[in-house]
Amino acid sequence: MEPVKPFYVPSLLTSLLFLFAATGCAAEQWFPEGCRPSKCGDIVLKYPFRLTTDPYDCGHSSYTLSCDGQNRALMDFHSGKYSVTAIDYEEATVQVVDVGFQSTNCSLPSRSLPPASIGTHEFYSLVSRNWVGFVNCTEKVEFKKYRLLPCHSQGRAFVYAVPAYTAADLAPSCSEISITPTSRDVSSEPDLIQALQQGFILSFSPHRLRPSTVLDHCFDLAQQKTDNSIGKNIFSWIGRLFKFENRLRTCYGRYTDLGSDYKRKLVFAIFVVIVVEVLQALIIIEVVRKVVFVPLFLWPLLVYKARRKKKSGEDEEKPTQMQLNDSSEKRSPV
Repeated sequence: MEPVKPFYVPSLLTSLLFLFAATGCAAEQWFPEGCRPSKCGDIVLKYPFRLTTDPYDCGHSSYTLSCDGQNRALMDFHSGKYSVTAIDYEEATVQVVDVGFQSTNCSLPSRSLPPASIGTHEFYSLVSRNWVGFVNCTEKVEFKKYRLLPCHSQGRAFVYAVPAYTAADLAPSCSEISITPTSRDVSSEPDLIQALQQGFILSFSPHRLRPSTVLDHCFDLAQQKTDNSIGKNIFSWIGRLFKFENRLRTCYGRYTDLGSDYKRKLVFAIFVVIVVEVLQALIIIEVVRKVVFVPLFLWPLLVYKARRKKKSGEDEEKPTQMQLNDSSEKRSPV
């Protein structure tokens, strides 16, 4: 019998070599097999972006967009809806605008986005450094920075847009409504609303994800792709484990260009691969024990028992034959 090859060891080495070899490869250049760029309106979506209708392993789940009935690519950002108006994959930037600005010619942001809140986001960072504040005042304000929005001002309520807004700009008779970033300085724009409808620019990179996020994403992806292969016998489980390991290793290959967090995430990847390989090895050892070693010890024992039983039967037949012979001799005449 051909000896069983310890293929779990080469598999582990392959995993580690794969991780190191992929270092320096841009994630945008890696495209999962069977995935093609998606399109919503004029926006072309490719890795790391994906639509909700795309296969789960096409793109990263944290960069999932939806396509509404108006063919707008919508993203969730800080619990708000924003329409994606442009994506630059070479510069890794995305231009978005609050859906409130797109609904009417005279609208306000659906929610406030102060600088501190955007700075804590894991998946995007702000490129635009211009801010506009919207304030509601009970009296007219004559400050040069304050730009009246007539469509929102009635009676003794005056709504102003304040470019380059800070808390120090708040007049005594005013209260803050919201604050939002803009793609450019709008202080001198003749049409303020139209300028605000240009939105703001974010940079994106799946490489800034926390190790725990990458770990959860890759585990979920590998598990979803292998759940359908669960079987009732041990061989089905072995096949499922190999598929799980392969998809896990492939997923981590997308996140090896990690900058300052590379070592930390690589340790996570290696640890996960080793754990999977150990489980795989234990299952293989158990299978080999039952399929190979148990029969090797069991068959000689069965053969020995069969031969012993046969010999015992022959020994029992001999005295019986001798007794028959003796009986015949006694009955024969002298």
